[in-house]
Amino acid sequence: MLAGNRRVQRGDDWLGGNGAHGNFGVRMIELNGHCNSGKITDLAVCFLSSLFKRTAGGLGAVIGGLFWYTTLQLLWVYSPDLLFRMKFCRQALGRNSHCDTSSSRQVLSLTIRARPIGIISTNEFSKLIFVTFVVAAGVASCGWFRQVEGVAMLSRVLLVLLIGTLSVLCSAKTLPADEWGNLKGRIVLTGELPVAKEIEVTRDEEVCGRVGLLDESLLVNKDNRGVQNVIIWLSSKTPVPVHSSMQDVPEPAKLDNRNCMFVPRVVRLRTNQILQSSNSDSVAHNVAVYARRNQPFSIVIPEDKPLESKFAREELVPIRVDCSIHSWMRGYLIISEHPYSAVTDKDGKFEIKNLPVGEWEFRFWHERPGYLTKLTGAQQVELLRGAVKLKVEPSGIDLGDLQIDVSELAESD
Repeated sequence: MLAGNRRVQRGDDWLGGNGAHGNFGVRMIELNGHCNSGKITDLAVCFLSSLFKRTAGGLGAVIGGLFWYTTLQLLWVYSPDLLFRMKFCRQALGRNSHCDTSSSRQVLSLTIRARPIGIISTNEFSKLIFVTFVVAAGVASCGWFRQVEGVAMLSRVLLVLLIGTLSVLCSAKTLPADEWGNLKGRIVLTGELPVAKEIEVTRDEEVCGRVGLLDESLLVNKDNRGVQNVIIWLSSKTPVPVHSSMQDVPEPAKLDNRNCMFVPRVVRLRTNQILQSSNSDSVAHNVAVYARRNQPFSIVIPEDKPLESKFAREELVPIRVDCSIHSWMRGYLIISEHPYSAVTDKDGKFEIKNLPVGEWEFRFWHERPGYLTKLTGAQQVELLRGAVKLKVEPSGIDLGDLQIDVSELAESD
């Protein structure tokens, strides 16, 4: 023990000695700034570095890799401004990430999306990190901690703090029931009710011309004046916590070509969710998607099966879908990394469920004007690029009837 202490004082192997517990390879000259600063975070770095060096074979690689990967996930979700933000390329992580080489420092800058590790559920994630630290504690306490007086007690206390803190953070990944709320409302038209124009069919008249097609760019319920196909979504530059019941990628969304129109006109999608485009008509149709952050494409739909496509990146605004064969056909896709979007129904109603509590920015968009600029409810709401900040409470938010004047929905040039 005395020899080990002398080695520490000389700046050789930390917790040194050449016996069964020696040759850690972690030297005080390398970690002096961390081990002597007195700060908890630096002591953690000092402790973990020695642990990883000590268990460098097999077990150490597993514990070390799992620890740092999960720690980065937690730091991004819970402490984005406290320490640092790191990103990993899609080639490295493979899920919900993208490369960003625009940094002026020319360093690798990547974004980890705020979701649990893709291959395990939230509860499994919490249990796995807890078990990992229990194993680490056993490895540490069975060997070299007992070899140096003074350091043993401090290290054990630090280990307990790490286990407790990170386990709480992991379990907090699934927020309690009172940490989620709903947002609902209804978009109502004021002013003169619009009259849908008849579409001039210029191709495949024997099929497309027999049903009397009408322009669907503005659909208003004559009975209650509800405006259909207004898109509302949560817009955030930082990762959004997702309710445990909504974390999995949904079943394929469907877009049909029926009676020479897209049905439905607006389709909600999550990133990496499959879009199935089908053709119920006896004439050929294609799907031309004018994506901005994903690869745009224009493909004829096969006769015998749906055309399947996926989008890896979130689109910041709804994107247009056309049929290049029939010029009047149009639809829209809203593609988000999270599930928090909605499209108003035939009565103008919308609801977004299980939103994380707190203040969030929501955008309102319609295909004619694009971003909505003014909605009037209990009080007038001014929208900047369609955006308004709302505070989500556990009790939810009911915006009631939000009125929009018909002049705000005039066709754009």
